[in-house]
Amino acid sequence: MILRDIKFVLEFNPNKYISEIRKVMKEKKLNEEHATQFYYKDKFQDKAVQIRDESRCISDLYISCLGKYHTSETKEIIIHLVDELSEASLINVDGFMEVQIIFNLEQYISLTNHQKNQMLLNIIQRATKSVGDIFEWEYQPFQEAYNKVIEKNYENNYVWKKKVSPGRKYIAEVFCMHEINEYLIYMIVKDYRDKNELKRELLHRVSPHEFMFAPYLGDLKWLSDDSVALIGENPRRQWAVNV
Repeated sequence: MILRDIKFVLEFNPNKYISEIRKVMKEKKLNEEHATQFYYKDKFQDKAVQIRDESRCISDLYISCLGKYHTSETKEIIIHLVDELSEASLINVDGFMEVQIIFNLEQYISLTNHQKNQMLLNIIQRATKSVGDIFEWEYQPFQEAYNKVIEKNYENNYVWKKKVSPGRKYIAEVFCMHEINEYLIYMIVKDYRDKNELKRELLHRVSPHEFMFAPYLGDLKWLSDDSVALIGENPRRQWAVNV
């Protein structure tokens, strides 16, 4: 197996919010179970989605810097962000390794985007170290990946695909900027000979989660000598740029 992904899950601890839940029980005339569900959807669910989405940038960058790390134990690490550790803080099932890390939600929310990325990277470092100790992994590749992310200043920018025009006059590139709170997709056209940038057009600005941006990344195709299009996963969806 190859370690292909690291995901974050913000865990909800009802005991931490029991006083608020009891207020809901009184105001909405609900039992504890239904009041807990109401409180989660009303006050906590958006925060869980925020953590899930905002962590995708740094997780993707870290895995990219790590490269193809082969393991016999797991293909994905799922980091559960918790208030307190349970007895079974490390669980490995069918190639999915679940690890618990103590997390301060209020502190995270107060940080700048750059500080959030730093915090998330350090959590990844702690999680991979915990998993690596259990499975006796060579840890140097993980340390190198950590260092590379810092060297890149936590910026996850890359050319997704490039293609030369039929007349070999231009090069088109789909350039992606995976930021903590958004994913930007640009079409860049360069001169084939000197590689000077001739045009840059923002095609899409979407959520940083791959479920939102992946449908836009199907193919790159020149429609003519001076018109190029980004093709979606659904080939009927195309976004053309004229040079």
